[in-house]
Amino acid sequence: MKTINMKTLSLQWITMGVLSFAACAQEAGSPKIDEGKIHVDRSGSGSLPVLSESKRKECMERGEEASSALMLNLGKQLKASMAGGDLMAAIAVCQSAAQPITSATGETFQGLSVSRTSLRVRNSDANRPDATDREILTQWARLSAQSQDIEPGIVQVSGTTVRYYRPVFVQEACLKCHGPVEFIEKDVRDFLAEAYPDDEATGYEEGDLRGAFRVDIDLDESVQPFE
Repeated sequence: MKTINMKTLSLQWITMGVLSFAACAQEAGSPKIDEGKIHVDRSGSGSLPVLSESKRKECMERGEEASSALMLNLGKQLKASMAGGDLMAAIAVCQSAAQPITSATGETFQGLSVSRTSLRVRNSDANRPDATDREILTQWARLSAQSQDIEPGIVQVSGTTVRYYRPVFVQEACLKCHGPVEFIEKDVRDFLAEAYPDDEATGYEEGDLRGAFRVDIDLDESVQPFE
């Protein structure tokens, strides 16, 4: 199991792996990477206005708030659907409810949108990473392979937009749908094969990096961008 630095996990953090990705072009400008262990070389690709320390902190706080709300909302839905112990019922709810819950969560915050992404997606229409997502996730995958900590961080993608990324790790409960194919129950495998014929989201082990919550923050609406 890989070492991660997010030791305290709520019920939603433990169970969200089943739900969070089961429903599971480069942005304009010249992205800047900041905060946490997110570092992508953008040298020579232009410049963006520099966010003040207070605004970087505010973006981190807004991103954490929105991603935590999504985690809570998804966890509540999953807990309710699994109350009777029916995994297939939970997967069916997952398929129909995860994306609407994600969209609705973002709508409760002014100037924010919330999404989920991964290098290995289940729902390719909704969760496929764009170029910036892929760079962050690829860097995190390298860190994970080296058993290094992975932390949330922000990426400035334009003069008015910052993205917050929060890593998602595979927990034991996630393996029922995302573990090695040979260990997934046959009825679950059959359902996934029919519902997601291009599914890439199996073969994980506990502690693996699953993907990320992404929060797009409109600086003009949610925070004042520059001092």
